[in-house]
Amino acid sequence: MKKLVLLLCIMCAYNIVAQNKVAIDDIGKITLTPVIISNSTIPVEAQALLIDKLNVLVTQNGLVGHAWDERFVITANIVELHKSKTATAPQMVNIVLRPTLYIGDLKTGTLYASCPLSQVKGAGVNDTKAYQNAIKNINVNTPEIKNFVEQGKQRIVAYYETHIDDILNQAQSYASNGQYDEAIATLLSVPESCRPQYAKAIKKSEIYYQQKINSEGAALLNTAKSIWHSSQTKESAESASSYLSQINPSAACYSEAKQLYKQIGQKVDYINEKQREFERKQYEDEQKRLRLQDEYEHQQELETIRALKEVGVALCSRPVTYNYYPVYWW
Repeated sequence: MKKLVLLLCIMCAYNIVAQNKVAIDDIGKITLTPVIISNSTIPVEAQALLIDKLNVLVTQNGLVGHAWDERFVITANIVELHKSKTATAPQMVNIVLRPTLYIGDLKTGTLYASCPLSQVKGAGVNDTKAYQNAIKNINVNTPEIKNFVEQGKQRIVAYYETHIDDILNQAQSYASNGQYDEAIATLLSVPESCRPQYAKAIKKSEIYYQQKINSEGAALLNTAKSIWHSSQTKESAESASSYLSQINPSAACYSEAKQLYKQIGQKVDYINEKQREFERKQYEDEQKRLRLQDEYEHQQELETIRALKEVGVALCSRPVTYNYYPVYWW
């Protein structure tokens, strides 16, 4: 039953970078974030086009481009091989570029894989247009690139397999400081493909999730008590009720919250819409428990993991970011 009530937490998914979004089903996949490193030779005017190319590459290979921890990145550097101008009117610029892709751990500066690509050509009315048109001709769907990405994935998986204890300890540190969302997101960075490590992470995240709703519930209850005991009026009843209605039914203080609601109802002849919402929520939650209590344990586990993933999705609205300092991969 404790696992079932975790389903009652509903959280929103936010945009994290530009127009990119992370869906619930993305949590648990390997993350490879497209970036442009500061010491690359790519003109600023062409960087957005290249990021778009890298995002397509990531998606085509079943990976996720953005998440809580963006330490594993895919980037590129481009060498300009040749540039010339025509004698025609209007004058055109022709350019030849040689791009190379890189996958690595940006936090440690470790290169995991590299892949030189075929030369690309572009033409335009100026240097910028020629460069941009050349980037548009980069083909990110080749067997060489697929092998390159696979090599990078294997190295990332190896990282999680060998550093699971560090990840668990980091999550414990967050939880000890009351940063439960950060603790859960850290654990959910472990890909499902690392099955033993993923199982450990999920088990711990369930514990921290319960601690999270207990902590949040206790804070809401204390606020409601303070408001109600300071002035037992119609207005304070409404204000206290608004805090009580936010308490997750799985919280340890939920029974106490219901008692306070009862006291408020007996003392003040006033039931506002928030109280009715609380009572409806209480009834609906009880009906959910009755409907779900006979389901198989496996289904309960799947739904619990989904609730946990929702925390990870919400945390993607404030991802850990790294200063993309120069790396020496080229």
